[in-house]
Amino acid sequence: MLRSIIVAILVVTAQLVATVQARAESPDCQGHWVWSYTLDRPQGSWSEDGHFYIVRGKIDGTVVFTPPFVGFIMTATAPIYEGQARLRFFNIFAFSDGVVVGTRFLNPAQDTVFQVTDDFVGTKREADAYAARETIEVTWDAVDQWVELHRWPVLSFCSFDTLRVGTWERQWGLAYQP
Repeated sequence: MLRSIIVAILVVTAQLVATVQARAESPDCQGHWVWSYTLDRPQGSWSEDGHFYIVRGKIDGTVVFTPPFVGFIMTATAPIYEGQARLRFFNIFAFSDGVVVGTRFLNPAQDTVFQVTDDFVGTKREADAYAARETIEVTWDAVDQWVELHRWPVLSFCSFDTLRVGTWERQWGLAYQP
């Protein structure tokens, strides 16, 4: 009985993986793959004041992309947005009344996450290999310490579901379905 259950789980898992890969390699997706990087900030870790952060990308340990810093103000007069505010390469995004908004003002009680996404067009194997070479790091508030963001799995771009709240894009927005 247990062996039958394990075999059934393996078959279903293999079918799901094959479906995702087939969707990504379909004419609509043309082998387009995506993955995210995240670093959660503990809730309440930002003090009331001005802050900034810099996110940079590396390939094989060499910095290849460093956009300008993003500054923002933590103030008790700012609203608390739904879910997490996402600290991205060029802006901070939050979800407010069903709409994604850019902001430079956050409440110190706001839950925040550093989150960036990258993509690749090619085979799944090529996308996995590229993602394995890439790292994303962040530093904030003039601290001379870079912290590496966690990389999530490489998934099909066709698995985006804009109507479903998912784990890879956190509590709102685009969701990747395995």
